[in-house]
Amino acid sequence: KAATTEAAAAAVLAAKASNATNGLATSTFLVCARMRPAFESELAEGGESFECVLKTAAPKETVEEVTVLLPKLSLRGDPKLEKSKFLLDHAFGQAASNDEVFAALGRPLIAKAFAGEVGVIFAYGQTGSGKTFTMSAMMDRVVAELFPADWAPDPATARAARFSYLEILGSAVH
Repeated sequence: KAATTEAAAAAVLAAKASNATNGLATSTFLVCARMRPAFESELAEGGESFECVLKTAAPKETVEEVTVLLPKLSLRGDPKLEKSKFLLDHAFGQAASNDEVFAALGRPLIAKAFAGEVGVIFAYGQTGSGKTFTMSAMMDRVVAELFPADWAPDPATARAARFSYLEILGSAVH
């Protein structure tokens, strides 16, 4: 499945690169979402639980569509679901593994790094949404690919990597 995800990521990047005009490097900026499953502690609290972010049919092959379901009460007090649709470059469902996310997002950055370019992954979301979990897994895999166990340092193939990891919570940076 990771190979399929990697192929889909390559197709998105190729489509974005072919759409670049006037040398705009921003054409490779990807917008992705990863939905985390409910924690055991959340399920243990009881109550009703349902998947509120669904992958739905996309209008084009190079994007993915998600539908966000928001439970609300009407003015009469009747329950209803409001639906909003969003187009993303990638949408990773609750069952997506860290390897799948890395294949789609991290591996293309490795290629950029070997070409002497800069790669950035920016994670945004509310507390408890899985940013640290995902980013920690991404960094582990990036390091493993940049510096494989069988790689022997050689001045001719010197490598250096710099990671910046910061958390912004309100107006405080940690």
